[in-house]
Amino acid sequence: MAWLKTLTRNLLHCRAADRDLDAEIGAYADEMNARRAHSVYAEPLREQVRAARPGAGIESCARDLRYSLRMLRKTPWLSLACVLTFAVGVAATTVVFSMANALIWHPLPVANPAQLHLLSLRVQNSDAATPSLTASDLRALAAQARNAFSAVTTASLDGVGISADGQARIAMGGFVGGNFFAVMGIRPALGHFFSRDDASAVVLSYDYWCSRFHANPAVIGTAAVVEGRAVTITGVAPQGFHGITNVIDSQVYVPVGLAPNGNAGFLPAFGIPIVRLRPGVTVAAAQAELAVYARRMAVEHPKADQDLSIQMWPIGNGMTSSQGGPSPFATVAALFFVLSGLVLLLAAANIMGVLLARARTREREMAVRSALGAGRRRLARQVFLEALVLALGGCAAGMVFGMGASRALSTLPPQFGLPVVIRFTFDWRVFGFGCAMALVMAVAAGLLPAWRAASADPNQSLRGPEANATGRRRQWLRSSLVVAQVAGSLMLLIVGGLFVRSLQYAQHRPLGFQAEGLWNFELNVSGAGYTTAQGQRFFAQLLPAVRALPGVRGASLAMTHPFGTDQDDGPVHQQGKSTPSIDSTINRVSPEYFKTMEIPLLQGRAITANDTAHSPSVAVVSARLAQALWPGKSAVGQQVALGGAGQLTTVVGVAAEVLQNSFSAAQPAIYFALAQHYIPREILQVRTSGATPVSEVEQWLARMAPNVTIGLVQPMSAAQQGLNGLFIFNLGARLATALGLLGLFLAVIGVYGVVAYAAAQRTHEIGIRVALGARPRQVIVAILRSAGLIIASGIVIGLLLAAAIGKLAGAFLVGVSGLDPLTFIAATVLLALVAVAASLLPALRASRADPLAALRCE
Repeated sequence: MAWLKTLTRNLLHCRAADRDLDAEIGAYADEMNARRAHSVYAEPLREQVRAARPGAGIESCARDLRYSLRMLRKTPWLSLACVLTFAVGVAATTVVFSMANALIWHPLPVANPAQLHLLSLRVQNSDAATPSLTASDLRALAAQARNAFSAVTTASLDGVGISADGQARIAMGGFVGGNFFAVMGIRPALGHFFSRDDASAVVLSYDYWCSRFHANPAVIGTAAVVEGRAVTITGVAPQGFHGITNVIDSQVYVPVGLAPNGNAGFLPAFGIPIVRLRPGVTVAAAQAELAVYARRMAVEHPKADQDLSIQMWPIGNGMTSSQGGPSPFATVAALFFVLSGLVLLLAAANIMGVLLARARTREREMAVRSALGAGRRRLARQVFLEALVLALGGCAAGMVFGMGASRALSTLPPQFGLPVVIRFTFDWRVFGFGCAMALVMAVAAGLLPAWRAASADPNQSLRGPEANATGRRRQWLRSSLVVAQVAGSLMLLIVGGLFVRSLQYAQHRPLGFQAEGLWNFELNVSGAGYTTAQGQRFFAQLLPAVRALPGVRGASLAMTHPFGTDQDDGPVHQQGKSTPSIDSTINRVSPEYFKTMEIPLLQGRAITANDTAHSPSVAVVSARLAQALWPGKSAVGQQVALGGAGQLTTVVGVAAEVLQNSFSAAQPAIYFALAQHYIPREILQVRTSGATPVSEVEQWLARMAPNVTIGLVQPMSAAQQGLNGLFIFNLGARLATALGLLGLFLAVIGVYGVVAYAAAQRTHEIGIRVALGARPRQVIVAILRSAGLIIASGIVIGLLLAAAIGKLAGAFLVGVSGLDPLTFIAATVLLALVAVAASLLPALRASRADPLAALRCE
């Protein structure tokens, strides 16, 4: 305790401790009767005592820190530039990290999320239909694998028609097992959750409760209609819980008893199975239990050729790939994380160059401090503390910039057509990462200047710059840093250009249909309590009435629309052949669908009014599917089946290729007759001319069918900007362009700084040249020649790096090669012009210098 008391006094009351020390030394001098001894030995003795007492190291660092702040205040503009450069690097990396944190790493807000896993059925033989995990299968699995799993439940994410407060709407939600909330381990924010015995209760998400019901607690216990069935709203999920994913909000949770073919006591046949591991059970042990049950299922499904298996994937944050590998979000985030890290390194290199130049101008100061007794470690610490102070200031500013950019990204989502809840929040992970990046930048930027300051020879420094033989080596080091900045900046510019070119290609790529003037209306008649016959009659009366509205050129119905979020796909098998099935996009369409969409028919006919529920099953296939199944033959008249064992369907026509759910390529597609496959939720597609009759369509629906739920209403151009459309291309182009421009900015600052410093170091030489008759043009050319060598070296290295990363980025590009020559040339020319312009300013300043003043300059 005495030691701690002494340490506290030395740190908090250092002046009092120094006064006591002076008194002790004075008393010692008086006793020795040696004033000369006092003057000669007092200060060394004082330093020795200070170094020996507790807390001396902290006190020394504090003095160096105060000195660093005073030195930085002497050059405020240079210090501000360094802080902003640090801020650029920290902001770029923290923004990308916050995106990755929200999309990939942030776990679901549930109890012990590491114990939650998804189940999926896999069949090695692609020709065989993949059987589904039915409710009875999962009940049997829960009973057999009870040693591995503490609970088994299910969840699905789809549109649900809900009528409440006199309004019918489509909400994103799904059917969940009665034990879903218990398995998640969450508590309601209001009311109570339903259990397996509650077949007529629903739970709202917190966001949906706030947006639609204005956070009114009185909504608990009120009646509603979901999918045509009377229910009671019993609870509200906790804030921040969005279901089985952190990206899309499950607005309404419906028990499986209300689902078609569902079991009120347990699970639906179409949900996503979710299991929770028992504490202490490993994934390998649970997978072994699943393998035993899979062998039992294989006996019941002999067409699977005994290659059936049940795979288990960690649920993570709900963004896990169905194949068990990294999700597309993870791959994209990894690419941009590397690019933002490069911006961070460019910023660190820029600061390192500034600190090296600053150390050059402070050589005399460091030599004097060394001569007065400062050790090498003390000098290195002084320079490093200055870099750390700049980094801390840049970290604070970078956090502010990053928070602003992240909030802007969160509040400007595209028209997804879904309740997207992507929030790039700055939690402890992001703050910790930002501080770590600031520390990394401080070490990277300050380590070499600190080593230079500690290793400098004070004798040479005191004799002046003419005696310093290391000047050229230091100039070479600063030039090398600028070469690295130019190379990194060029690579970032090229990657940004590639993403912009890919976006331009996708925006102008033929879609296979005419999107202009096309509107989508999402309708759901199940909320109105319509039977199948009533629903069919409603949709049959709907089309003629809409087509009669002024400004309407055509109208049709479909199960989904291009770039929609509810795309369906499945394996299409050629009847009577052993060829592999083709995974295809599945749609169900009404007559005049191809006319309304303006999709050309290449062979045969379209779906007509004669294709009813009582006629043979027919379909239209896309040209790609026809070529894959019947190469060199006509597809008209051929028969296909879904999964190789479904209902036989006759192909009556071949349609042109259409981009369905991606701009990467046109997917094989099959269009069934909607009248032969009735669904209560359909998309009304209206083609307009002139004035948009959107309000007339909505008014007609409200007047003729007030109980029919109207969901999303949007033009096809808005659907193109969604998750399955141009969103990923827009995001990639914007992020890559922003990072490229930041890299260009840092490279320009680096080029300007090194050229200006080199010109200042050559002031005496330039004065001699001008005195001997050199013209200003010759001075400019001499300076630009050395700058051009630096720029050219950086461009060559940058092109090589860009060629390597361009091959990796090619997986995210459409219509553009990762080695696109136009992008490489444009980025190179842009960087070269900007870098030369940055070099020209100090060259012009040097050419106008006064020869007499230059000759007098050291």
